Amino acid sequence: MSDASEIARGPGEMMGNAGPGMLAGLRVIEVADERAEYTGLLLAGLGAEVVKVEPPEGNATRRIGPFLEDEPSLERSLFFWNYNRNKKSVVLDLRETLAREHMLRLLEGADVLLAWDFLTPVLAEAWPSADRLRWVHTASAGVDNVLTPEVAASDIVVTNSRGVFDGSLSEYVLGLVLAFAKDLPGTWDRQRRREWQHRDTERVAGTTAVIVGVGPVGRATARLLRAVTSNPPSEFSAPGALSARS
Repeated sequence: MSDASEIARGPGEMMGNAGPGMLAGLRVIEVADERAEYTGLLLAGLGAEVVKVEPPEGNATRRIGPFLEDEPSLERSLFFWNYNRNKKSVVLDLRETLAREHMLRLLEGADVLLAWDFLTPVLAEAWPSADRLRWVHTASAGVDNVLTPEVAASDIVVTNSRGVFDGSLSEYVLGLVLAFAKDLPGTWDRQRRREWQHRDTERVAGTTAVIVGVGPVGRATARLLRAVTSNPPSEFSAPGALSARS
């Protein structure tokens, strides 16, 4: 684990950055993956000091290709290089008490916190040290874990990633509905045993889904489920065709 004072330049410099930008003097702490790295890149390009905090195993985006000379490596991800130009970096394992103490010192004097781990208690622990914090952005849709009573009572702006996960989460829900209705786990189990067995499964068409919550994820889920739970097309007449019952 690196000491918080051992902050080195990130992988590359912002091209065309001729001098201090309009955000010079702004300090940003980035504990983020690809969902917030671009935000940090933009702020760094405008002159802010962006300090990226990575776990010992490296940020997840280091594993995203393409890679330099097509050789996968934590140090050769062009994706990571592109989105982390002009940033400083430090390695901290936030699961360790000592690392969280270093994080407290990093947040002293910081203006912005970009966080992807919405379950981390680091903000609540660091609150006494966050003397200049003005903006907290979480890469999750919910803000419960960062919206502590102290933050709620302050003038800090808290933003989330509302709308980012609508498609992926609604597709996940649809996948689970189909998996349970068609017993896909049973199919996979029989496939592993090289066994064929005829069995009946449930129909999804004609069923009713109850969605608790009408936020963006709930509405996106409703749109997908409506497409598969509505009556089959065979029950309706084609445009311009005579009904079989007429």
